Amino acid sequence: MANIKEARKKVEKKIYETFNILDPTGQNTEFYKHKFAKMSDTEFYTFFKQDFPLKFQTKIFEIDPNAGDINKALDQYDVDIDRNFK
Repeated sequence: MANIKEARKKVEKKIYETFNILDPTGQNTEFYKHKFAKMSDTEFYTFFKQDFPLKFQTKIFEIDPNAGDINKALDQYDVDIDRNFK
């Protein structure tokens, strides 16, 4: 069971890091921290089996990531944006 808990911690950390880059207000991070805190490990695992489980909430002119923010977030996952669009 320790491996599941460790894996969950790593996944949550990556999610929060990514949302913090894209949303400097912290609203998306807090939303998911609150949501995940209520879930058991089994519920957490099941949550990610659905299509597109994470929804980024925007507010015009308040939470509005720019291209630099998006590239920085993609860098965490070693996504070469230029390669994917050539």
